Amino acid sequence: MKNFLSMFLAGWGDSSLERGNTGEALEALNQAISFDPNNAIAYFKRGLVRTELKDYDQAIQDFNQAIKINPNHVVAYSHRGFVYLQVENYKAAVEDCNRVLGFNPNDGFTRYNRGLSYLKAGYHKIAIQDFTQVIINYPKLVDAYRYRAFAYAILEDYSRAMEDYNQVLVLDPSNFYAYYGLGLISVMNKDAKSAIELFNQSLKFAPNFAPTYSYRAIARYMLGDHRGAIDDLQKAANFFLEQGDMEGYQTTLNTIKDCENRQLTL
Repeated sequence: MKNFLSMFLAGWGDSSLERGNTGEALEALNQAISFDPNNAIAYFKRGLVRTELKDYDQAIQDFNQAIKINPNHVVAYSHRGFVYLQVENYKAAVEDCNRVLGFNPNDGFTRYNRGLSYLKAGYHKIAIQDFTQVIINYPKLVDAYRYRAFAYAILEDYSRAMEDYNQVLVLDPSNFYAYYGLGLISVMNKDAKSAIELFNQSLKFAPNFAPTYSYRAIARYMLGDHRGAIDDLQKAANFFLEQGDMEGYQTTLNTIKDCENRQLTL
């Protein structure tokens, strides 16, 4: 009877999560586990709820318990890998993704997360391989192109990076990050005028994104528009401060001083 109630409550918790009622879902799953502490499904579902609530440490514990009860719970490995990615434990994220892909090489969610983990860990070439495979299977997944573009840009393969950013804009014409990325590439190519046009376009869709002002300032400085550069840097500093990014704020203030003294290094 207790096992039946546990499974019923686990199902109720899952339904509540699908409806967006995380509080009700968490309560139902807590009860499910109290009726049957060996209910791997309930631990897994509670891990999903806690992931939704960004309670990542507790989510990992739930996924751990689900895997302990059922070592072949592939989906628990996949979602634990996603959570490890959120907490910047990229090594553990890759290990979990590898386990899942060993069972199902065509799992796009997991391969995408492994690509992100490699990218954030600095393994750009391997990340590109994963994003490329994701794009083959999901050719309309915008973020796969965007992150592959970023990896190409880091490797200074600007031609391929531009191709991917342009494909992002084909799929999502209002994607501010694609315009921002193309603007960065224009700065690296010393094409300040094009960079400013691209940054302007990016700001139409994301007017509070501080880094765009910072890099538009650099483009303006390259053209000798020191006053315009300082104005942009001040806007960037204000947004960094409003958004609680004190490192970005302080760095921008230092850049303003360099710009005022005509000592900005490009």
